[in-house]
Amino acid sequence: MFLHVYLVDEVDPNTRQGDIVYWGRTSHANNMMAYEGGAYECIWHPTKLGIRQASALSYRLDRMVATMDHDPDRFLWYEIDPDCGGSNFDNFRAFLREYSDACKKHPDAEVRVKG
Repeated sequence: MFLHVYLVDEVDPNTRQGDIVYWGRTSHANNMMAYEGGAYECIWHPTKLGIRQASALSYRLDRMVATMDHDPDRFLWYEIDPDCGGSNFDNFRAFLREYSDACKKHPDAEVRVKG
């Protein structure tokens, strides 16, 4: 199972449709690493924190990556069968970096999460 994240630009207020400018996904098995780094809510449930635009998300994603870079052993404990689609430190960190870069490139885009 995967969490799919989207950044949608030029959203029509009547139809809620727009242009998908970024799409990414990460395994739900990475949720424990996100909890450990304090970023679970902003990644899995951004609207619970009032995050609707990408500009409000990039800082939190960058902070999570910095924490992972500074103290990788804290997160490596959560790796579960990385070769079989489970949680994987390197893949999750790469996803966070890519997602953050997309948020910076499209700061006005609407954040959407599915899965």
